Formats: sequence, structure tokens, C-alpha cells
Amino acid sequence: MDANSISLFSNDRKLIGTLCLLFIFGNINMTMFNLAIPSISASFVLTSSQVSWVMVGYSVLMAIGAGTYGKLTESFSFRRLYVIGLILFTIGSITGFFATSYLQVIIGRLLQAAGASAISPLSYAVATLYFHPTVRGRVLGALSATIAFASGFGPVFGGFVEQYFGWNSLFIVSSLSIFVIPLVYKYVPSETRRRFLGMS
Repeated sequence: MDANSISLFSNDRKLIGTLCLLFIFGNINMTMFNLAIPSISASFVLTSSQVSWVMVGYSVLMAIGAGTYGKLTESFSFRRLYVIGLILFTIGSITGFFATSYLQVIIGRLLQAAGASAISPLSYAVATLYFHPTVRGRVLGALSATIAFASGFGPVFGGFVEQYFGWNSLFIVSSLSIFVIPLVYKYVPSETRRRFLGMS
């Protein structure tokens, strides 16, 4: 194996790591608010149906956004769409952290969902279009394992943060996703054409 092949393989691994990190933020954020629902309800004196929009609104917009980002890949690069998604996600997180009303909490969650909904369609598209079929299965397996881990770890982690730091601190955890942007710029391909990575 020549030096160029080793370099490509190394970059492929870093791209996979970046995609997995994106999935961790996106999927933990989907479930870590579960145990904080009673505290949010108590803070704003809400009924169970009212406070349920913290989760329901997020899920609905996630579904809508996933289809939207999938269509946008026909006109924009994956890198640009990831960055837009992460910026929206961070703005929503900051909005939620400083929220003084339930409406602001919901706005924050909807902005988070608008950003996080980019992660799944873009990441699976990157895995399909940019990795050779001989390694594609392993890449998809790594992404699926990350989703399973993040979904299960989210409520545990969220419960810990909510208990010791308050429910609004969950938004600050989510805002740390902004630090993934440099990795996206470095490892996610900027072009929109099909190209297999890891091949000399």
C-alpha cells in the first residue's frame, strides 16, 4: 500500500468519525429531554398535553426536515448543508437555554429539529455515494451502532444533567455541536458529484 492510499484511508476513518459524532449530537438530543419533561412542566405550569410538544414538535419537524434536506442535496454540497444544519441546531440550543417562556422553549426545540434533521439524510447519502461498495456496509454499520448507542444513552445522560444542573442545561450540551463544524469543513467532501473515497 503506497503513501497516498494510506492517507486516503486515514481521511476516510476521520470522515466516519465525524459522521458518528454528528449522529451522537442529533440522536442524544432527541431522547435526553424525556426525563426533563416533568421539570419543564413544573417551571411553566403546563398540562401534560401542553408540555408534550417539547418532544412531539421536535419529532414532527425532524421528519419534515429530513425530506427537505434530501431534496436540497441535488443543488447544494453536503458540507454546506451540514453547516447550515449545525448553525440552526446551535441557535435553537442557545434560544432554549435562555428561554424565559414556554413559547421560547418550543421555538428553541423547533430550531434544533430544523438543524438536526440534516444529519440522518446527509450522512446516509455520504456513506452511499462516497464510499466504495466493499467498505460501505461497515460504514453503515458504524452509523447504525452510533444511533443505537446515542438513543439509549440519551435519557440516562439527560436525566443526570437535568438533576444536577437543571433542564435548561440540556440546551447547552446540544450547543456544543458547533465545534463539529471545523471537522465537517475538513473531512466532508465539498463537491456534489459521486466519488468513491479510499480508492487510489
